[in-house]
Amino acid sequence: MQLGFKAFKFFLVVCGFAIACSKKNDPRSANPSQDFVPDHSLSVAGLIKEKGPPLQTVDLMPPSKDAILVYPNNEKFQVRGDSVVLHSREPKGDEIKLQYWRHLWRGQNYLTQTADPDVGLKFNLPSRHLQILYNPKSDRVERVYEL
Repeated sequence: MQLGFKAFKFFLVVCGFAIACSKKNDPRSANPSQDFVPDHSLSVAGLIKEKGPPLQTVDLMPPSKDAILVYPNNEKFQVRGDSVVLHSREPKGDEIKLQYWRHLWRGQNYLTQTADPDVGLKFNLPSRHLQILYNPKSDRVERVYEL
C-alpha cells in the first residue's frame, strides 16, 4: 500500500511528537537544576546582572583569589578572578533522595568518593558537570554542586 505525501508528512509529525513527549517525561533528560547552571565564561558582573547583588561576599584565604558569593536559600557561587567556577545549592524536591540521582544517572558512569566521615559520600557525574554530597546517616542529599 502506498501512502500519499500528505499522509506520510502527517505520520512523521505524529512520530516526532510522540518521541518528544516520551523524552519530556524521561527524568534522565531533565536538567536537575532549572534555575542556574554556571558557565565558566560567565563573569561576576554577568552573575550579578542575572541574580542581583549577593547577600554576602566571603574572600577565601590568600594566596587564593577565590571568593564565595552568598545568595538567598543558601545558594553559593565560587568565583575566581572575574569568572564563576562553581555553583552550590541545597537540593530541591525529590533531589533530596539518593534514589532520584541514581535514576537520573542510570546507565551513565559516575564516580563515588568518600568524603569526611561525618559528611558522607560524594557522587560525581563528570559528563554533566554535577556532584552531589550524600549523608548516609540522615539518608539525604545535603548539597548539589554544578561545576
